[in-house]
Amino acid sequence: MKKSFVFLTTLITVVNLSVSAQSDSISFEADSSIDSSLVHIPGVSFYDLEFAYSEFAEFAKMVDKPYFVDFYATWCAPCKLMDELVYSDPEIADHVNANLLAYKVNVEFFDGMDISETYNVKQYPTILFFNSDGKMVGRESGLYSADGFRGLLKKYFP
Repeated sequence: MKKSFVFLTTLITVVNLSVSAQSDSISFEADSSIDSSLVHIPGVSFYDLEFAYSEFAEFAKMVDKPYFVDFYATWCAPCKLMDELVYSDPEIADHVNANLLAYKVNVEFFDGMDISETYNVKQYPTILFFNSDGKMVGRESGLYSADGFRGLLKKYFP
């Protein structure tokens, strides 16, 4: 009986250590897979957190261009669709790249969290529209088609 108890206790300890080690390695792998670089989107040219947001806003004022800020997360399916269907649309890309500036904020990073907190962004994607003086002129959340996004550009930047 005593041998069975010792064997069972040892077995439970080994299993717990094994499960604990597996869960630690899983969370480490998940954490290390986060990439700080922005995935290149053919089409709209975005600035990202490599260029501090405050510097970006000052740059927009200096070059006298309106801009929009896209808040996204890598796990957000509608955000990925915006990249694939809207920002890669040639007509939208040409218009934005010629007339506006665009900034992408990954809310999974501390800088992105700070910026999203400043503007009370809680839903993704959220797009904020600013005039060339840095005054917010519009805010939209959710997935848009290319035509829908064209409408937003006309609405906020006539």
